[in-house]
Parts: sequence; structure tokens; C-alpha cells
Amino acid sequence: MDKLSKTINKLYEALDELSETINKSREALDNLSETINKLHEALDKLSKTINKLYEASDELCETINKLYEVSDKISETINKLSEVLNYSAKSSKNLYKICKVV
Repeated sequence: MDKLSKTINKLYEALDELSETINKSREALDNLSETINKLHEALDKLSKTINKLYEASDELCETINKLYEVSDKISETINKLSEVLNYSAKSSKNLYKICKVV
């Protein structure tokens, strides 16, 4: 009977060790799962940030294009104003010449 008792005790010890190993593995898996969830959240935030950057860059490109169009219009206006001033200066010179003759 003593031998049977020792065998049963060894069996219980082995089951305790197995249970302890399983519990440690479960804890490790829980930690791994938590780490994966945190990584998923971080990647999700990164993805949202990248999307915002793409949207902002699109808006920036649109703004730059509008500024380019406005600068073209300003340049055209300055050129027309320059033509008007040149014409006005020529007219003034011609008037001066006419006044001088008279």
C-alpha cells in the first residue's frame, strides 16, 4: 500500500506541476494578447494619422494651385496696368508736344 500511496503522491505532484505550467502559459498568452491589442490600437492610430496627413497634403496642394492661379491673375493685371500707364505716358507726351507747338 505504501508503494501505491507514493505513486499517487507523485501523480498529484506531476499534476500540480502541469497545472502550474499551464497557468504560466495562460498568463504569458494573456500578456501576449494584451500586447497585440495595444499594437493594434497603435497601428490604428497611425493609420488615422496618415490619412489625416494625406487629406492635409491634398488641401495644401489645392491651396498652392489656387495661389498660383491668383498670382497669374495678379501678374496679368500688373501687365495690363503697365500697358495703361505706358499708353497714358505716351498720351501725356503727345499732349505736351501739342501744347508746346500751340
